[in-house]
Amino acid sequence: MQLNFRNNKKGGFVRLALFSIIVFLFTPWFKVIFDTSILLFALLVMFYLVLLASIFWKRFIFIAVLFNIFLLAFTLPKFMDTSFYKVDDLDKGVLQKRFDLYGSYMGKLYLNGVAYRYHFGVEPGLRVFEKNFFENLDPNNYFFKSHPRERSWAYEFQKISPILILFVFLGFGLIAKKEKHILIFGVFNFFVSSLYSPTSLVGPINLLPFFFLSSVLALDYVIKKYV
Repeated sequence: MQLNFRNNKKGGFVRLALFSIIVFLFTPWFKVIFDTSILLFALLVMFYLVLLASIFWKRFIFIAVLFNIFLLAFTLPKFMDTSFYKVDDLDKGVLQKRFDLYGSYMGKLYLNGVAYRYHFGVEPGLRVFEKNFFENLDPNNYFFKSHPRERSWAYEFQKISPILILFVFLGFGLIAKKEKHILIFGVFNFFVSSLYSPTSLVGPINLLPFFFLSSVLALDYVIKKYV
């Protein structure tokens, strides 16, 4: 059995479900989501339970895919970063000056319709995606309220107790080693998380089930190995 769970799949699922209650107490992210939307809270809990079940019964993988799609369809329209497609007047001025500067050096090689559409239509969105992507890589964003004085434009809140830091990273290792389908879910959702606005009241919400599951798996591993 993967991750050395008991041969009794039902017993293993119940065991991890009970450990989930313990980890829940150290995950304030859930409270923030519950205060924002009870429906969203329920959807995340169900998605997590389906992911957990997919460890024991592979038929739940397809159900997890459906839940993942529904979660993104429900949350992205509400919490998507609008700067992907809205550029303010100040940024437009900067883009125009940059376009003129590049054009003065490269001439017609750059001053054409294709380069214009890329510079004003595509590049701003890529810059936003890159910024959000690397900010979501920062552990401070999840465990320590990040850097509120440096990111005054973002909504900062502690999502996961620092007590779980080692459990989260140990869990990531266990997932990468043994549960490849959950790893694929996690990588996909991490890239998608860059679409969520840093000013969102719930943060990169689609990552919560994976942080939570990694903590639960690590707790189970540590108890089996050392207790």
